[in-house]
Order: sequence, then C-alpha cells, then structure tokens
Amino acid sequence: MFPNFPRIVLLLLFGISSQFLSAQRPTDSIVHFQSGDFLPVRNYTDVATNSSILTSALHQGKYYVVIQFERIPDQSVRAVLKSQGIELVDYIPSNAYTATIPTTVDWLKLGEVKIRSIFSLSTKQKVSNLLYQDKAPAHAQQQAGYVDLSIITFDRMQASAIFSAVSNRGATILEELPTYKSFIVRVPASQVRNFIELPFILWADFIDEPNKEENLPGRTQHRVNVLSDGPRNLQGDGVNVGIWDGGAIGSHLDFFPIGRVTQVENVGSSAHSTHCAGTILGRGLIDPFARGMAPNAQLFSYDFNGNVPNEIAAAIPTYSLSVSSHSYGGSATCGVNGVSIAYSGTSRATDLNLNSFPNHIHVHSAGNSQATCAGGWYTITGSGKSAKNNILVAALTSTDGMTSFSSFGPVQDGRVKPDISSMGNNVFSTTTPDNSYTFMSGTSMATPGVAGSVSLLVQRYRQLNSNANPPSALIKNTVLNTAQDLGNVGPDYKFGYGRIDVLEAARVLEQNRYAVNNIGNGATQEITITVPAGATRLNVMLVWNDPAGTANAATPLVNNLDLTVVNGSTTNLPWVLDKNNPGNPATAGVDVVSNVEQVTINAPAAGVYTVRVTGSAVTTATNQEYTLTWTIDQPRLEITYPNGGENLAPGTSELITWNNLGMTGAYTIEYSLNNGVTWNPIVSSLSPTATRYNWTVPTGVQSRLALVRISSGTYIDQSDAVFHIMGPVTGLTGDGNSCAAGEVNLSWNPVADATAYDILRLDPLTGQFVLEAAVGNVAGYTVTGLTPGASVWFSLRARSSIGSISRRANAINVTVSNGGGSMGSPGAISGANTVCNTAIQYTYSIASVNGASSYVWTVPAGAAILSGQSTSSISVLFTSGNQSGDIAVYATNGSCQTPSVRIAVAVGNANLVAPTSGGNQTMQVCPGASIPRLTASATTIPGSTVVWYNASSGGVVVPDPFLNTIGSVTYYAAAKEIATGCESASRTSVQLQLVAVPAASIAANGPVTFCQGGNVVLTANGGTSYLWSNGATASSVTISNSTSLTVTVTTGICVSTAPAVQVTVNPLPAAIITALTPTTVCDGDRVLLAASTGTGWSWTNGATTQSILVGAAGSYQVTVTNTFGCSSISSATTVAVEPNPAVTLTASPYSKIYPGLRTALNANVTPTGNYAYTWQLNSQTIPGELTAQLDSIGLKHPTGSYAITVQNLPPKLPCASTSAPFVIGDSVTAQLFVFPSPTQGQFRVSYYSASADQYSISIYDAKGSNVYRRSYTIASRYQLLDVDLRSAANGIYLIRLTDRANRVLATGKVVIAH
Repeated sequence: MFPNFPRIVLLLLFGISSQFLSAQRPTDSIVHFQSGDFLPVRNYTDVATNSSILTSALHQGKYYVVIQFERIPDQSVRAVLKSQGIELVDYIPSNAYTATIPTTVDWLKLGEVKIRSIFSLSTKQKVSNLLYQDKAPAHAQQQAGYVDLSIITFDRMQASAIFSAVSNRGATILEELPTYKSFIVRVPASQVRNFIELPFILWADFIDEPNKEENLPGRTQHRVNVLSDGPRNLQGDGVNVGIWDGGAIGSHLDFFPIGRVTQVENVGSSAHSTHCAGTILGRGLIDPFARGMAPNAQLFSYDFNGNVPNEIAAAIPTYSLSVSSHSYGGSATCGVNGVSIAYSGTSRATDLNLNSFPNHIHVHSAGNSQATCAGGWYTITGSGKSAKNNILVAALTSTDGMTSFSSFGPVQDGRVKPDISSMGNNVFSTTTPDNSYTFMSGTSMATPGVAGSVSLLVQRYRQLNSNANPPSALIKNTVLNTAQDLGNVGPDYKFGYGRIDVLEAARVLEQNRYAVNNIGNGATQEITITVPAGATRLNVMLVWNDPAGTANAATPLVNNLDLTVVNGSTTNLPWVLDKNNPGNPATAGVDVVSNVEQVTINAPAAGVYTVRVTGSAVTTATNQEYTLTWTIDQPRLEITYPNGGENLAPGTSELITWNNLGMTGAYTIEYSLNNGVTWNPIVSSLSPTATRYNWTVPTGVQSRLALVRISSGTYIDQSDAVFHIMGPVTGLTGDGNSCAAGEVNLSWNPVADATAYDILRLDPLTGQFVLEAAVGNVAGYTVTGLTPGASVWFSLRARSSIGSISRRANAINVTVSNGGGSMGSPGAISGANTVCNTAIQYTYSIASVNGASSYVWTVPAGAAILSGQSTSSISVLFTSGNQSGDIAVYATNGSCQTPSVRIAVAVGNANLVAPTSGGNQTMQVCPGASIPRLTASATTIPGSTVVWYNASSGGVVVPDPFLNTIGSVTYYAAAKEIATGCESASRTSVQLQLVAVPAASIAANGPVTFCQGGNVVLTANGGTSYLWSNGATASSVTISNSTSLTVTVTTGICVSTAPAVQVTVNPLPAAIITALTPTTVCDGDRVLLAASTGTGWSWTNGATTQSILVGAAGSYQVTVTNTFGCSSISSATTVAVEPNPAVTLTASPYSKIYPGLRTALNANVTPTGNYAYTWQLNSQTIPGELTAQLDSIGLKHPTGSYAITVQNLPPKLPCASTSAPFVIGDSVTAQLFVFPSPTQGQFRVSYYSASADQYSISIYDAKGSNVYRRSYTIASRYQLLDVDLRSAANGIYLIRLTDRANRVLATGKVVIAH
C-alpha cells in the first residue's frame, strides 16, 4: 500500500480488535451529557423483571431510551441486540447509546449482553441550556405565543408517525428533514416543556438564526501560483464546486465561457456572492490581477436562505460536488457555553452529510465577530460551524497577521476551531454590477480562497490516482498538517493550524506521505518512518471522518482514536488546548475531544519513529477509516514568487515570497536580468523570520531572462524559471467608428522599448484570449473581418526586440462597426403622408442618429424646405397642384454617410365640398313590432367618396352609419378624394331617429283594493284617444265599486289595449260593546267589556284585546278591524264606580294592658250611614261582636291585633272596607298578678314573660310551710297559670314565682275564704 521512497521506511502492523476487547481498561460509568454529567442507576435487573418502569418512554410499540453497557459492545453483542429488535442509534460517552427497544423484547435473552443501565432522558438532558431557561430568541418567535424548535428524534420517523402526538400538544410540523431525523416544529410557548417530554424526542433547540453574509492578494500567499503557473498547471479542471451565499452570482466576463457557473436557485444577484465566486474560479479576463484560485473549475450557486444541509445532501450527488464554500453565519454568543459555538442540530446535519459523502470537502467561514467578546474568544458564529468534519477558515492580512475582525475559537467542547487561516483582508475580486471588481474583507473572503485552493488538491489527487476522488479527511489532513504555523507554537484558537500552504499540501500527495486505513475498537496500528539527520521538524497528523455526534452529548466525538509517535523510550503525544484558557499555548497531552490530532517534534533526532494509531473507543458497528500524513522538514529556503513565467512591470511594487525552515542567518535577495549570469542586490541583512519582501522593480530595465534569488548562509534558492520585465500597455481604448462594417479601431499608449504588439481577442467558446494580430511598433490598429454589431473583448501585450513580453493590459469591450463610421441607422421619418392643406407648413423629422454631424434632406418637385436642412427636422411648404413624391434623408459625419430613408407624400385637393344629405329620418315603432333599420345617406361629386364620422370635426370613422335601436343618432358625412385621401373641410349632418310607442297601461292613484266608502282614480298612459271597457272615453275614470277595467289607447298608427285592472271594495265590520258584568261597581272591583268579532281591536284606553277588564269610571269605545283591514268604531259604554266606606280604630282608655285592666276599641266610619260590622282578632272573626264598639278587652278578649270590616247596608251597593290592624299590647311590669283574691281556693296567677320559658309556683302558709308547688310551661307573655287550693284552710298565703334556675322572679299574696 505504501511504495518505497528515499529515506522513509514504512511498516504497517495490523492489530486484531478482538485481542484488545478483554484488555480494555475500565471506564467510569458517568454519562457525559451537554447538560452535565449523569451517573445512571444500575437497573438492568429491575427493568428486565418490570418493564413498566419504562412506560414513560413508550411510543407506538417502542421504548425510546438510553442503554449503558459495561463496555462498548462488540459485533456479537450487537447481533444479539439486533435479534431482539433493539437498535443502537447514537453514542454518548461513556459506553451509552440512544436506542429503541420493542415492547416484544425477550429480556431473558439479553442476560449475557452486560447492560448496566436503561433509562429515559430527562427534559434537561434533551434540550439546550437556552431552551431549558425558556430564553427564546426573537428569530424563534415568528408567531405570537409560539416558539419554533428544531427537534431530533431517536430514530428516523415519518411525520405521520408523530403527527397525533405533536398535534395533541398544540404544535405544528413546519418542515420534515428525514435525512437528519429532524423536524422543524412550532409549539405553543406554554406547552414547550410538555412537548419536549414526548418519548421519541432525543434533542430540542431553538431554530438557527437566519444566515447572513460575513464581509468585512491570495494566490501567492496560498502558494496557488506555483501549482497553477508552474509545470503542474493545476487550474481546477473537472472539479465541481458548490457555493452557498446570500444571492445569485452576478454576470461577469471572468466566469466565461458560458456554462461554467450554474445558478441553481433563481434569486437576485449579490455583490458578496459574486466576489466569493471570483475568488474561487474567476479567470481575471478583464483584469489579470483578479484571477481566482481554480479558474477552470465549475461552480453551482445556491442561496443560503433555505435549509442548507438539506440542499447540500441533494446537491452533492446531483452535481458531483467535490467542494463547497460557505461564507455566512449568525451572531456570536460569548463564553464557553455560548449557543453559537455549541454542537448544534445544523452542526450534526453537516457531519451527517459529510459521513454520507466522505469525498466532499465543506469549507466554512469562522465569522467576523472578534470584537463582540472579551479577547475575541468564543466568537465563532454558529450556522453549523462547530461540525467536526468541515474546514473552518480564519482571515489573515497580506502579511500573515491576524485581522481585527476574524472570529476566534474554541467551540464548546474545546476542539481547535478555526482549522486554517487564509488571506481575507482587502481581497480583490469580481463584484456587481456586471464586469466590475472591488476589494472586500472578511472571513467570507478567506473561505472561497481555501475552497478554490483545495479544489486544486482534488485535481492533483485525481491525476495521481487514476481519476479517483480523495477522501475529504485526507485533503483536510494535508491542508492542516502542512499549514505554516502562525501565532502560538502549534495550533491555537486564532489561526488554527496556521496559514494554508497548498504547495506543501500537494507535495504530500505527490510524495505519498500519507496513509488511509481502517481500525476497530481496542485495536492498534503502527507505521514506522525514518527521519534523516539534520531534520528541523517532524509533523504527523491523524484525521478521520467522525460519525455525526449526538446533540445531547457533552462531547460530540463518537469514535475516539489516539495518535502517538514513539522514538525509543520517548512517546510523543499530540497537541491539546485548554478551552477555559483559550490564550494559552498548546501543550502535549491525550486528546479526547477532536478528530484531528497532530504530533510535532522539533529538531527530531535521526532514526526510526513509530506512528501509532489506537482505536481507544470505536463505538460504531463498523471500523473507523482514518488518514495519516507526515512531513519531515529539513532546513530549506524556497522562492515561491516570482517563480517563473510572470510578467513584471518596471517601477511597480511586487511582493517576493518564500518558504523557509531552520534558517538562522539574515537573508540576501538579488535579481538577475540575464538568467543568472550576473546578480544585482535587492536587500541584505533581512531578518531570518521574514517570509516576504516588497520589491520595487527597477525602472528603465527590460528582460526575458529575469530571476530572483534568496540566500541565507549556505542555503540559497532562485526562481524555478525565468520571468519577464517590461513596461505594461496603458491607455488601451477602442471603438467601432468605421465606415466599413465589421471593423474595430484600437489605440494605446506606446510602451518604451516595445517593437511589436500582440492584439488579443477573447474567444467566447473557450473563455481564453487568442492572438488576433501581431503588429509592429504602432500605437493603433484596425481589426477587420469581425461580425458587425457584435460585442468583442480585446487585450494587448507589448514585445521588445530582445523577446521580453509585458503583462496583458486590462481587457476592454468594443462593439464592432455596422458601417457608417459607427453612426447609428436612421429611423423612420415621421410626418404627414398626405398633404391636403397647401397653405400651412408641414414638419418632417427623424430621431437623432448616433455619431451623425449633419443630415441631407430632399423633397418632391415644387415643394420648398423652409428651414431645418442639415438637421434632423425640416419644415416644408407645398403649393396647390404640386406633384406627389418622396421626402428622403440620410445622415453624415463628414466622411461617412448612412443609407437614405424615405416617406411617400401625396398632395391632394384642398377645396372639396361637403356631401349632400339624403335627409333626416324618423320612424315610430309600435308595441311588439320588430325594430326597423335606418341608414344615413349622402352624395358627393365624382372622384370622391363619402366618409362618415361620429362628430362634426375630429371623431372616428363610421363604416356603416345606421340605427336599429330605439333613440336617435347623428352622423356627419365628409367628402374624401379617392386619389389622395384628402377630405372636405366641412361635414354634412344626418339624423336618424326611432321612436318607441309604449304599450297601453293603466296607473292607479292609490290602492285598487280598499274599504267600503273609498275610491280610486285609474289613468291610461299617453295617447291620442281612449276607450274604457265601461264605455268611458276620458284618459281617467273614478271607481268606487268592485269591478274589472281595461282601456284601449290609440297613438298615431299604433293601437294597444292595456291589461285589465281589478278594483275590489271590501265591507266594514260591525263594532258593538257588550258588558258582561254590571257597569256600576264598588271601588276596587272591575267591569268586563267585550267587543264584537274581528281580527283586531283598539280600545280608547289603549287595550288591543277583544275583551277588557276596567276598574276606572268613564266612557269606553272600541275600533274593530276585520280580515280585509277595514275598521268601524262602536258607540260608547259608561262605567260607574262607587266609593268604599273609610274606617279607623281608636282605643279607650288603654292601648296596652296587663291582667286586671280593661279597655275598648271604637270604629270610626265615614261617611255616616248604615253599616254591618265584623270584628277580627289576629285575623280570626270574633263571633257575636256586631256593633261599632268592642269592649271588655282584658276580660272577654285578650291582647292581640284587632281589625274591623265595615259594609254598606241596602239600598247601597255592599261596598266594604277593613280597617288597618290595631294592636292592644301587653303592658310590661314585674308585678305578679293574682285574681280573684279573696277566693275560695281556685285562682289564677299571671306574670309577664318576654319569651317561652319554664316557671314554678310555690305557695306557703302563714307558718312558712309549703302547701303547693307546680311547674308551668310558659308560651305567652301574660299567660294565666291556674292554681287549685280549695283544700287549704282560710288564711293569707305567700306566692313565690321562680325560673328554671330557681331564681325568684316575683312574689304575691292570696286570701282564701271559704
């Protein structure tokens, strides 16, 4: 596999991966998520016996989980898992995989698999830090109340499989990206957490912000000139390049021939896109200094506003893209945890594309956000730039200094980004508008420089390998490992691995200093190389196309390979950087984050070195392919510009560049004009660290054998071939101002020492300049034999008598002569073709002819040019009777003239008489008759014809002057001379009129249906006579009875009969009021009145029902309406209302009493009369009390609420009133009432009680002995408590009343006397 070549011996030792599995060193069990480290519980046994633990991870028959193994599973383990339908998807360190497990799994068959843990992801483990904090950026809030998320699913799923679950959470799928297991979804802001908990979601983040352009002498700085202009002649032939930028590529000659640039997407052109395209493959056809890196490559242009990864996945196979250039990004977010430097979904999609198409090289700009964050660190601008397998580009000045804008790394996991540096400051390239150039700065400008440069490496690899395409990891390896180290020693986060040197990269391919192989988990492979004595540096680099990482993982590296270089007992480790201290220089250490590892050994001792590659953690099912390159640098000095074939101009500033290594002495630079026979000094004592020098080419010299050489001590190098020095051609101009067609006149400023000139013409088919003519020492030349009117590009170079050749002049575009001294062709003459009025002047003119200085006019005989001869406009006077003829003109510029153009002019009769009218026409049109057609007529003299118009002057011609619709029209006849077309000055009017006679009709002055007693007037429409069906002959009749009438109307010759009109007279209803109750009532009673039958009623009191109840005295009428709407008013009915007596109560003498008191109530009635009286106590009638006074209250009647009803006695109506209630209340006192006393033994006791209670009465004799005791339930205020002491002896007794607490309420005495 590795051919022998001098001083390098290769030995490849292949390890067997299975030998190392059992010897693998133990690893910790911590899973390293982006959200933080996580130690899963060892739970396989629990899950195997109770799979319900995984219920929250279940969706459509699968568990979506993470499986952690005791060690990375080998092929036999994977086979067992596959037999159970378990799919391992993405790797997460350590030893963990995202996975899907079917519910049908037989857990018992997995006993030997060594599963440590199975767990579902938490919300925090599924999302970015920004999303977890609910900090939605503005670009992710495109609809109020919603956020747009990019989600990655565990496995590849169709939108239909998740539609229901997504919709149930109010979310909408906006875009499906099955290649990347990804969807763009719009989720209600309030449902984000709930949405993310869906089991099939592996990762979620806000969508990327929209891409934007990253704007702010590359061929020699990249060393492209040596590959292109030397014997290799690498121009990018056969290499297809894609460009994603902010618009289409503008039209420019440098992209010739047509077809070299394909606009895949139809968008507006962009100056930024055009500039980047020119840097990749511009040919410098107009300005040679604007030549791009790969001028023969093919370019396919896309707009970056779509889904770029999706477009790339389609474009690479469709257009066989070897390289793509991406000069855009988002915004920088500061800090090591910034969103813009995280391994995002777009980063992952980029890696997936590069996994799928491992020969494609993806080149991306680092960004221009250095000033955004402190020190410039962590400012790479998103858009997938943190991918592992791309090439990220920083921007340099022309002196290899870092620009003030280029973004610095690292990315979030600490990998070296940017990867490479390239010229990006004041880059001169194509732009818009068409065929323009400009200077632009930015990593956007550096990126296409690298894309074009690596295109040459693709071409060179194909040349060396039977047209096979190189692995992209190999091209990336050669570029990074041969870069010229800048900044800190070793890689750093500013310059990456240094400035691109595509010449050295090509030599790696040419000298077979590389290897491509595969390695498995735990295996080790070795290559030995022999380093000769005196070497200054050994660089060994390992690069592999790492599988796309898991967005959740803290480190996206999937397969971890390790590089060491061993010499004797010394093991050399690769460079590593500290992401938390990004300014620190690189140190040697174990790299566990990157798929690029470089070992650098300065001043290596001579001997055999073993390059060892170890598959420390190959987590995928297949082996990992990797690439190795090495450079053994010996002290050297190499001129890279000018290096042969260049054309320099005296007095201009040229940047001499060279590569060096191991130089310690000062440089001396010299030039020779005679192929090294003699040398002239340029500079001496130049610093040994310099790699360039600005040389002002001496004036007054010329040479075809010029060389430049540089020396430092014993080391010396000179240009590989001679170059030319001669003054450039300036002032090249051209025009097509020849009298003969097909010619171009060129002129230029003479060049000192020139003896001849080569006139060069661009061949549009090849896009190359070809020799059109070789001329002597002249300052101008006319090129002949060209296509008239064609647009042709010309350039020029000078030659001297000694054979020196100048550089090509900037090209110019010239339009080839059409003849006539480049005058334009005359246009048509504008002016009158017919002259009818010989008394006025006529103007004839043509548009100004480009390049003309004068015009020559001719007119018919007898006509006179009054003014304007020699100009583009003349005034002409024609006399009556003039002969017709042509007016002609041609343009001249003094030496050439154009062909003539002509206009034919006819001179006619100026005194034609207007035609004679055939008469105006009017006709009636009877109802129902067809409409006739009237045609205007007129006559004129012989030799002329009648022309009809729609106006007395002006207007438009009417070919057929007729009328066939009701109305009138006037036409105007003019006489027109047949020979000349001249018309009469006046016109004759003819009117046509069709009058429509209306059909007979009858109009009524009101409704024809009305009530008895009304009438209607019927009137016939206009005519000359009338005959009604009732015999009337007037135009109007008055009708008051039901009838049907027609009328016949005569108008001129037209007779018509109107349709019959029916008059209907409806009857009036009867209106009668019937009193259904007496019409005289007491106040408060009502009378029922009923109206006769109808459909509507209106009473004088406002009621609208057929019957009404009224209680107010008065006179009542009703209006009755029947079904015809006719109404009648009834006679009046009178209602009388008698008043009720008024009654009040008064108490005499007391209104409140207690036991033993008496009072009475008196009824006071107005008016005085005869009444019946009824008393009530507490709403109950008191029997037997029939007078106006109620006495013995307190004796016969108790306290309470009293009222009386008073009613008239006949002959009056029995009108009655009831008084307001009058309350006889209890007089409140603490006295104990005993009655009667003296008594024979039976008596009553009373005491005021405000509420219900329980009392006791105790009675004592004169000796104090208790003779009576009893409890009473108290229900009223002065309740009478019965006592029976008939068995007691005569005497005075003490009565004591107590409550239920035995408190004494009152005392009294009773006398018993038998």
